[in-house]
Amino acid sequence: MNNKIEITLIPENRKINAKAGETLMNVLRRAGIPMEFPCGGCGTCGKCRVRVKKAGPPKPEELKLLSKGELEKGIRIACLYLLENDVEIEPLFENKKSVVLEKSNIGEFTIDPYIIKVPFDLPRKLEAGISLEEHMTEIVGYPIDQEYRLKILKFLSNRGYRGESSENKIKISNYTAIIRDGKIVGIEEENTSELLYGIAVDIGTTTVVVSLVNLKNGREEAVKSELNPQKSYGLDVLSRISFARETKEQLDLLQKSIIGCINNLIQEAAESSGINKKYIYEISVAANTTMMHLFLGLNPESIGYAPYSPVLKGDIEINADDLGLMISPFGKVYCLPSISGYVGADITAGVFATGMHKKSEKSLLMDIGTNGELVLFDGKELTACSSPAGPALEGVNIGCGMRAAEGAIEQVRITDEVNIKTIGNIEPFGLCGSGIIDLVSELIKAGIIDVSGKINPAAADLLPESVAVRIVEYDGKPAFMVTQPREEIPAIYLTSRDIRQVQLAKGALWAGITALLEQKGLKPGDLGKVYVAGAFGAHLRPESLIGIGMAAMEWKDKISFVGNTSKAGAAMCLLSKKIREEMKELTDKVKYVELSMLPDFDRVFTRSLKFPKGDMCHGRQTEDN
Repeated sequence: MNNKIEITLIPENRKINAKAGETLMNVLRRAGIPMEFPCGGCGTCGKCRVRVKKAGPPKPEELKLLSKGELEKGIRIACLYLLENDVEIEPLFENKKSVVLEKSNIGEFTIDPYIIKVPFDLPRKLEAGISLEEHMTEIVGYPIDQEYRLKILKFLSNRGYRGESSENKIKISNYTAIIRDGKIVGIEEENTSELLYGIAVDIGTTTVVVSLVNLKNGREEAVKSELNPQKSYGLDVLSRISFARETKEQLDLLQKSIIGCINNLIQEAAESSGINKKYIYEISVAANTTMMHLFLGLNPESIGYAPYSPVLKGDIEINADDLGLMISPFGKVYCLPSISGYVGADITAGVFATGMHKKSEKSLLMDIGTNGELVLFDGKELTACSSPAGPALEGVNIGCGMRAAEGAIEQVRITDEVNIKTIGNIEPFGLCGSGIIDLVSELIKAGIIDVSGKINPAAADLLPESVAVRIVEYDGKPAFMVTQPREEIPAIYLTSRDIRQVQLAKGALWAGITALLEQKGLKPGDLGKVYVAGAFGAHLRPESLIGIGMAAMEWKDKISFVGNTSKAGAAMCLLSKKIREEMKELTDKVKYVELSMLPDFDRVFTRSLKFPKGDMCHGRQTEDN
């Protein structure tokens, strides 16, 4: 075996050097190939497919993940493929434009930001015995922040005073003081008091959203987004925790990737709105606890093990320069407080964006993703938990699943036909989260999926022929064919294994909801409002959530899809000192429930796995307990 190996990427004929024994995944990552490894390289999802010219025998794991036809074509799994000799490969991934939820709404509050600006003129004539610093602070009306004092004194020392006899006693007399939390942190030449901006950031596991906010009037000047570049190291938090804990270099790599992403989005937002970045003075960040750790360069390893304790839970403020974020030289970064290792600052932001804790009605906030974060308000107290839903609801671990990108099936209706709608209204390539929920709900309603989660082939006798013929066998097990195969595009299936993944995810979420309600002695019908936050919820129908048993029938007219509450809460922190202080106080008061520690949670979870009964004839579902 040669120690040095050359990989040729086709069709561009690019050459990459590697070492024998390396996985193809590590080489592709190092070369900057924008390929996703959803399971973090564990070899369980089968999504990192490559076509290998003259491929050797597949590994046993690949036999479970690839069809016979794919194996015959030389398709292999990059994270499982060990390099032995020079090889030609073709990565098989579609670089499609993803859909990122940017929309958010914030309630009414008084704008009172931490940052303000005060224009002032320095005196042409100084008084004997009084320093220039004393003159300035008296005129501005605020003291100098000790952290910035020397920088400000150097600025003042270069303003051009030349004594009583000089005609040009000062070069410029018109300045603007930058005030943060009642102290001067910087001075700018000329009157720039109208140029006052901040950045609200939502760092999600899948996406990153940046909002450029006018701190004087609260207006959103621009919003930009892209996929979280850390996705190449795993699509879920546990995969990234595993990657980060291996070496400091890998932790640094994750941090640099997210900092670079945010810098790029800030640059795009500033350019699109015609604003100079030097007038951006503050960044507020909302993120789940793991993403916040990686943003700060903190090793999140302790979150991955019981009792899931984070390094940092409270808020923290850092100089933007220290993180490599390119805004004003006086810029600060404020990270919102988290509630626990798996209920992060994005949920704190969501509570404030909805204002649920200030309303009289009992309510529930659901943020559905890889981890389903839940917050229950019983009219007096907030109780939170995290339910390990797994990545199935985001299209991961689903055979034909994909993220919410162009070509993803996002809506499904079954009548006399199977009707689908894709993102971008183009040819379908796979199922994203909302499409999966819609599809499973429709199959339950049609009687094709029973309460145990099994596909019932006998249901074909009661269905229109155009639907019945889609109940097929796939790899020897019952499946539902969502789309027919097209030229060079295989059919899209929902398999028994896929349904099981959805069942486990919905079961975990409903079990978490049930546990919270039981903790407070409440029933589903007692809630007056159910808020569904995040990108996943934005494309869902209440009927589909109810149809798979992820929401109660009584909530049909109570569910409100509230958009990107993480970004909204981060923006509120930019604009209101009061809200920032209230957030800190609130997180200390939220009661956190660790579901795995509840004595009867296994029973609740097992009961929650059941799907509702379907009724094809009458189009209604009834819950089966």
